[in-house]
Amino acid sequence: MISPLRTCLVLAATCLAAPAQDWSSVRLTPEDAAKPTLIPWQRTLADAEALSRATGKPLLLAVNVDTENASRVFALHKYKRPEFAQLVEPFVALIACPTRHTEADHDEAGRRIPCPRFGSVTCGEHVAAEPAIFEAYGDGERWAPRHIGVSPEGEKLFDRYLDQNLTNVDDALKRVARAPSERRLRALVQSLDAADRTRLEALYDDLDSETRRHALGLAAGAPSLPIGLVRRGLASDDAGVRDMAVMALATNPRAEALDALLAALDRDDLRDARPALMRGLERLAAGDAQARRAYNVRAALAEPVQSLSGLPWSEAPAAAAAPTPEELDALWQKVEAAPHDPVVRLTLARGLLAKAAAEMAAGGGSGFFAMDAESVAQQAAETGANPAEASAVMAQTHWMLGRTAEAAEAAARAVPYLRAHPEAADGASVLEALARGRTSAIYAAEVAGEAWPPRWLAEAIAAYEALAAHPAGTPAHLGAYADMLGYLGLPREQRDVLVAALERFPADPEVHRRFRDAVVAQQDFDALEAAYTGLESSVDADSRAAFVWFAGYASLLAAEDHRRNERPDAADEAYARAIATLERSAELEAEYRDTVDHYVALCTAGRARVALDREDLDGAQALIRTAIERRPASAESADGLEQTPLQTLDRVRRALRRAERDAELDGLDELRRSVKQGAEDDTVDASVGAAAE
Repeated sequence: MISPLRTCLVLAATCLAAPAQDWSSVRLTPEDAAKPTLIPWQRTLADAEALSRATGKPLLLAVNVDTENASRVFALHKYKRPEFAQLVEPFVALIACPTRHTEADHDEAGRRIPCPRFGSVTCGEHVAAEPAIFEAYGDGERWAPRHIGVSPEGEKLFDRYLDQNLTNVDDALKRVARAPSERRLRALVQSLDAADRTRLEALYDDLDSETRRHALGLAAGAPSLPIGLVRRGLASDDAGVRDMAVMALATNPRAEALDALLAALDRDDLRDARPALMRGLERLAAGDAQARRAYNVRAALAEPVQSLSGLPWSEAPAAAAAPTPEELDALWQKVEAAPHDPVVRLTLARGLLAKAAAEMAAGGGSGFFAMDAESVAQQAAETGANPAEASAVMAQTHWMLGRTAEAAEAAARAVPYLRAHPEAADGASVLEALARGRTSAIYAAEVAGEAWPPRWLAEAIAAYEALAAHPAGTPAHLGAYADMLGYLGLPREQRDVLVAALERFPADPEVHRRFRDAVVAQQDFDALEAAYTGLESSVDADSRAAFVWFAGYASLLAAEDHRRNERPDAADEAYARAIATLERSAELEAEYRDTVDHYVALCTAGRARVALDREDLDGAQALIRTAIERRPASAESADGLEQTPLQTLDRVRRALRRAERDAELDGLDELRRSVKQGAEDDTVDASVGAAAE
């Protein structure tokens, strides 16, 4: 038995230290005693030891006695506290107490009778545990309260006894949790249990650098990569820890870690690890379609292709006019006179190609001329024409005939011709065939679930980049480029392309639409407003008014998003910014006045809605009057939330009636009648605004 006399003598000595959190500061109440014990005790020491060895969790052996005050606080208060139970969670816990609290351990039906003091064990079990613990770990001393930590290998980790400071045991538990045994660490790293994953991630902060590296080394061979641990390692300032995290990610790739792997590949500080990470991505790609696409994309970015950047495209002349029938006959006669002259044949092929393009532009059929051009270009190649130049012609004929894959292959063969002749009139057409042809092939392969060679994407990117600088490049070219990058999961590159497109085509509605969609998808509407603000200085003066108009429209969209998400203050502020920016665009370009008035009216009506939601009837009444008077023809135009100024006016009128302010309705009723009478006499100038939508 535990000696009460020895306990009291030692307690008297330790009380002299007067710890800050003395057991005596806890006032036990009947409510405390009624609360359940939150620690799931094991039933026998043998079971607890076996479970510790199986799980790698250390043992917590708790010894308690009813007659000792600190023990009573542990039993009736400490073991019932959620924060203490959380500290015990990483342990296999066993309670020992030599005193029974029930007469029997089982009822007549054989059901267990839990101990009312300790909860999940029977009194017989906690009584039997006391001599077992004493024999195995007591070191010849029976003390209480006592808390012993034991590793799965049987090594004593701590032995807290006669504690009067309630935090001493807490500290001991935390120290063991911070420095788990090798067995426990391995078990946590290899566990598939979400709770163990959470414990491992929480444990990371308390591990030293060497143990972190060791844990990440274990992760490399785990049955399922503990991605939370790996993410922590990747974010470390310690290069050795980062290296081990990269190694784990590269050698043990998992589909759920794909985003982390791709993020690591994009980091400049991990560039030396890219070969290993790419090998990991390649292994993952073998069984995962999303990883396969990501691998192809990144392999393409590293694919060596003949560059088309930096060439003097600005010198390219306009395309030649289509030859007349007489001119075509003369070209055919020259070929008949010199059938082995490849230059003459290529001249004819280009003439036929120009004729096919003219027929297509006029809405007619171009097939026969395109097929003739294709045949003549092929003959020119067979009679010694420059293969790259002949391929340039064939790329355009294949494209006209709808054979996009053949067009792309021919365009790829024509790259040396484009590099040698950047002034060629058909350069943009060949580049388009290469870019769009490869893009179409990639899309088709993706839809079919088939692999595609990284070279396709590398060539498409090279061609699109050239079109971005080519004088014949169009917003549609850059839009297709951005769409491809977005589809392939390259948001940063997509954003860069769209910024370049805005700088080159600052008044194009489709470019602005794509830019808005991309920024909002990647960030939010606040970021969209900031992006427009940052880009305005890069727009030339001739296009400034249109760009500012679209910036104001972006603020309007932001305001509507804030309203949609019930952020009235932010909505009102964004509407105010939209109005100010739209007004500035009209100051820069007077022709925008009508469309500016239209959208300012919608913004002001939106502010009236916000005022109504705030129950500011005076403000709502003034704002909706201003909105409708600004442009009566817009009163029945819906905003992005499908609400019209006229509907808002009606809502204000109803609110005034509910507030018994009928005297104020006459002016609004008259405004409504005038709107209904005159609405059909006006329309919105769609030159900028409708295109934006």
